[in-house]
Amino acid sequence: MINGKIVLKSFSTMPDYTLLTPEGYATIKQEETQTDFPIGTIIEADSENAKQIREIADVKLEKQIRSFIEANSKPNKPGLLVEDEAMKKFERRLEEGAAFVARKLFELTPASIRFNDDCDGISAGLLVKNSIEAFVREKNIPYPKNFLRNRQCNSAVYESGEASYDIEEMNAYTYGKRPLLFLLDFGANDESVQALEKARENFDVITIDHHVYSQKAASLATVFLNPLEFGGISSHTTGLVAYEFAQRLSKGERLYALLSMESDKSIYWDKTERKEALVLDYLAGENLSLAKYEKAIEKETQFHWLEASNKIKAAFEKALKKTKETAIAGEDGNAILFTVEMTGVVRKNSFPPKGKVLNKIQDHFEQANQMVAGVSFDANTMQFRVSKALHAKGFKATKIIGEVKQEFPQISGGGHEQAAAMRFDESIARAILEKTIALCEKEIAEKIGPRPV
Repeated sequence: MINGKIVLKSFSTMPDYTLLTPEGYATIKQEETQTDFPIGTIIEADSENAKQIREIADVKLEKQIRSFIEANSKPNKPGLLVEDEAMKKFERRLEEGAAFVARKLFELTPASIRFNDDCDGISAGLLVKNSIEAFVREKNIPYPKNFLRNRQCNSAVYESGEASYDIEEMNAYTYGKRPLLFLLDFGANDESVQALEKARENFDVITIDHHVYSQKAASLATVFLNPLEFGGISSHTTGLVAYEFAQRLSKGERLYALLSMESDKSIYWDKTERKEALVLDYLAGENLSLAKYEKAIEKETQFHWLEASNKIKAAFEKALKKTKETAIAGEDGNAILFTVEMTGVVRKNSFPPKGKVLNKIQDHFEQANQMVAGVSFDANTMQFRVSKALHAKGFKATKIIGEVKQEFPQISGGGHEQAAAMRFDESIARAILEKTIALCEKEIAEKIGPRPV
């Protein structure tokens, strides 16, 4: 006799069953029986080519299966790539998240990986995907290939339309269980709450992020992994968090964590430039699958890097001609506030994005002055960059956005203290720009001290 819990069945009126038993997995094919038990049912079959199958109640067997899952789902205990107080406090949550996913994989739970459209999001996606694939191989789990899917999300917001698409593609009713939905480097803000509420009806949501988050959005995730909850900062990138998750589930590629930190200008980046970071940012505009991104950086890095570098250089030179700078004197030296209009410099949905060009201009000014804040703008968006030295004085882009919101509550925006953005209606663009510049000048002057007499 073969007794076990149904964790998978084929789509048929006389389905084949995959059973999870205290020893592993068994496949039951129906020869003379005509049963169609739901996922999760405990059954007894007379053989793998069954002539008799019946549902049974066996509390002891269910306990043995749970014990088997628990024993094989214990997280690894690796060291930390960034070993600071925040990550040490975060470590237990990472272990709990990995163990939760491991248990679900043993029950053959399908998973959808949604990742943001930049190097950090793509790196995180590759780490999660590869660690799941490694785990099911290591544990000899008969995980169907089409149960692990991935798709890029080109926004910081998880929209209701995206949630509807995800539910339709991977519906809990079809699979007989709630699939896993990974949201990587996006979807933890207030604007995503409505979509998260919708997704939660169908999925166990696993959010891995490093942006300032909404408490409501966090509460809607079954597993919420964000270092800011433990005193971390934006330099603890999503790729870094995904790496630590992957290490505890099975294994993670250190390279991808380093690429994410380089692209996001993390203070924990080892300052070794790797062409793959720019290549992933460059290719993000093509909405590729994770497998295609990985293939590109394994075999086509130099080609794509040259293309990307030339495009950034051209856009930078064009933007620099449109840049205006203001020197603000203080007792600790001068600070620079620069503004640059991006209209005509970059095109929507093409490389380089505005943020990449702004980063290049920020680097240009920081070569001559450590205290620098940059603001780029077009008809309905604005982006901020703040140097490490000016941030250390207390100047925060998110504070400026918050103050602008007080006068113009219809705008949306947020991000990190050193890199943030906001969006607004074109009709108030001029007023927003003037208000923002005035607030920046005032705040910088206050933070760097009064002008010396």
